[in-house]
Amino acid sequence: MDSNFAKILTFFADDIHWHISHEINLHGLNDVERYLVSKEIQPAAILTLKYVLTHGKLAAVNGEISYKGKTVRFSDFYEFSSASSKAKIKKITSTSH
Repeated sequence: MDSNFAKILTFFADDIHWHISHEINLHGLNDVERYLVSKEIQPAAILTLKYVLTHGKLAAVNGEISYKGKTVRFSDFYEFSSASSKAKIKKITSTSH
């Protein structure tokens, strides 16, 4: 596994639930790891965050990511295990277009 994926996984709770664009439902770290590895994700050339909202254990991010001449717009909604700065991500709902 790529060391970047290993670092990313440290931010997720063991029982993470990630729902991606009405098509993909991932449950647990193993599902998330397999998904990330299978996508052969390329490093981003540009990441633009337009909106970042947080309240308690909830957060939302909207922006664009560009890589290899392609730009994807996204919105992600996060639920953390608590409002602590050390809390892990328990749930993500992602949409892109």
